[in-house]
Amino acid sequence: MKVAPEYDFFKWVIRNDIGDVTGIADDAPDDAKKAFDEFMRDDPLDEYLYLEPAEDGRFAVTLNEKYFGKEGAADAAAKYLESTRKVLAPDGSVIRYNFHPEGSMFEHVVCHDLGHMTEWMLVNMRCSDPADRAVMRRLCTVAGQIYGEAKKELSESGELPSDLELRRGISECATLNLSETFAEAMVDYTANGEKANALSIKMIGVARRIYRGEPGIDTGNTE
Repeated sequence: MKVAPEYDFFKWVIRNDIGDVTGIADDAPDDAKKAFDEFMRDDPLDEYLYLEPAEDGRFAVTLNEKYFGKEGAADAAAKYLESTRKVLAPDGSVIRYNFHPEGSMFEHVVCHDLGHMTEWMLVNMRCSDPADRAVMRRLCTVAGQIYGEAKKELSESGELPSDLELRRGISECATLNLSETFAEAMVDYTANGEKANALSIKMIGVARRIYRGEPGIDTGNTE
């Protein structure tokens, strides 16, 4: 789970049609570009927990001692709590979106990686080839299916906002890519239960049905 960036560069990011972050604008301030590059690098030291595939389809989770050690835990908990707060201007407009789900606490950090593990487990259920699994994880194949089905179910109750605003209803982190959307939905649902964002609730429900092999959802099994 990524630690919220110190510099809020999101107003300058470039996004694709569904709201994924794909880059940063050429005219962004140098500080924003630097913060973006540092945030997007794949470095375990930038995360509370770091998840990576291990042998036989299993997963390895590494705790970052910087945040979970005796000296850093209190500061990390305070920083996390601050990242769950949306900052509003006097007129009600958003100055900064909550980076992690509102209502969640530092102890819910592990739930984010539980979301990734759930997604990867569903990938493993679909195919056994390690190379195919890696591709599906990189393309967020399963998370994309979960999001698409959840969005379809939500649309039955009325018109939906844009994909970006829909995902931002969970958190800003949920807009990085669809894998992060599902992981943040897991945090939101675990922390807030039935008071969680409607998209979070739907995504967890869809994932549960896919795992159970219930009819009505194409599992896309390649075996």
